[in-house]
Amino acid sequence: MQSPSGSAALPTSDKAAANCVAGHLRWTLIHLDQAATTPGDPAPARLTAVNTGGSPCAFDGYPGFRVHVGKGPEVVAVGARTVPSRLVLAPGRSVVVDLHYAEVPDTSGYCFLSTGTLAQAQVLPPHAAPHEVGTGLPMTDSHGKRVPMTVCGENMWMSAPVLH
Repeated sequence: MQSPSGSAALPTSDKAAANCVAGHLRWTLIHLDQAATTPGDPAPARLTAVNTGGSPCAFDGYPGFRVHVGKGPEVVAVGARTVPSRLVLAPGRSVVVDLHYAEVPDTSGYCFLSTGTLAQAQVLPPHAAPHEVGTGLPMTDSHGKRVPMTVCGENMWMSAPVLH
């Protein structure tokens, strides 16, 4: 049975699944093929986490995601206003989160983190341990070729995670 958020209802045994940990998740970040053409258009990217562990784990909330330039400027993604469902990932299953942000400069030509700044993305699972710093994550296109990440606005938001 599907809940209104699109996630499957949890079997009783899945309710006890431990939180997903960084060591059991393989992350990818793909820039989707739609290109933003005007300032303010969202330039979607898709963040995917695959459970590489040997047992089910709970992806319970939004991941931590930020884009930064060294110790300089950074943009931290925030979750949509909806409260995400508790998703249980069986081994080999994945969860996806769509990222939305502006990658076209505003009318003044300003871009917060431009292509030339070597912006880097970092991601953490929901409920990460306080000592975790995140997994560095390159952005690729849909063919697996590495592409630079350009974030022109100072805001980035995430859709609620869904099973894939």
